[in-house]
Amino acid sequence: MKVGIRKRYWLIPGVLVLTLSACIYGFWGKASLSTGAEKGVAAMAGEVLTVLEPPDKTVPSLLPFLKIRLWAEKAFVFDNRTEEVLYLKGTLQDRIYPASITKLYTVHVALMYLQPEEVVTAGEELDLLRPGSSIAFIRKGHRLTVDMLIEGMLLPSGNDAAYVLAAAAGRKIAEDQALPASEAVAVFVDEMNRRAQAEGLQETRFTSPDGFHDDGHYTSMADLIRIARLALSEELIIQYTSLCREKVFFASGETITWNNTNLLLHPESPFYREEVIGLKTGRTPEAGYCLLAAARSGDREVIIAVLGCAELNQRFEDALKLLDAWEEGYKEGWF
Repeated sequence: MKVGIRKRYWLIPGVLVLTLSACIYGFWGKASLSTGAEKGVAAMAGEVLTVLEPPDKTVPSLLPFLKIRLWAEKAFVFDNRTEEVLYLKGTLQDRIYPASITKLYTVHVALMYLQPEEVVTAGEELDLLRPGSSIAFIRKGHRLTVDMLIEGMLLPSGNDAAYVLAAAAGRKIAEDQALPASEAVAVFVDEMNRRAQAEGLQETRFTSPDGFHDDGHYTSMADLIRIARLALSEELIIQYTSLCREKVFFASGETITWNNTNLLLHPESPFYREEVIGLKTGRTPEAGYCLLAAARSGDREVIIAVLGCAELNQRFEDALKLLDAWEEGYKEGWF
């Protein structure tokens, strides 16, 4: 399977091609899709992900994106049906810090070892939380089902939920329910890395289940596409990434309402779009404000990433610009 810039040949006067090419280069600069540096190959579940350098006459396929100016340092638009990268700011091999987008892969791995209805008791793993972590207000002694922990990770982006889930899964992997919390979490993170390599995430390394910044915790835009596609293939993940809020009743009796940090999902938000189904926000000082989004329209599905925004709402503004351009491109038949 090859994923690439759509190859489409158009009969356009040479002057127009040169003019459009100049506009593209002027807009994207060194991040332009028209440069040979954008070629890259990486494994994807044992197959090949390739960004193809477009021939000169493919400029019209980029027309919907030419008018866009993004706040984000890096971004992409990936058509999940045709398996093509339609827009790219930066390169697919650029190293990025995923921040809380990490939680999508944490859930993916945890579900290999835990059943959604299993009940987990929060414990000493909560002491591993870093200062400044986003939380779902889980305390020691709270009892939650696995799917509640997943919801606590994917709606309010709870780092506490991520550590409780990681410790529970780590003990299952080690087959030792008495394993200390720090060791259990370490076992789980090792499994995240092992699974990542096995699933073709060759440019990814995890040091925590929550994505709190560490220079050794990173991924690439190519691997981010893979992570998004894995998330989209799991019904339970999409069930929660598509919720704007939920009132939850813990197994131990506590009640809480969690709000999704993704404002594209909130009907009262100026950024709301009905077709959006997730996926995950992220933010650290090093990563900036980030968003990995997905939307469905008919039989079409798109994955959009905006990374490295300076302000909170810029990621939502950028995502809507790219979503509108994608929809315009289909309406006009450009790709």
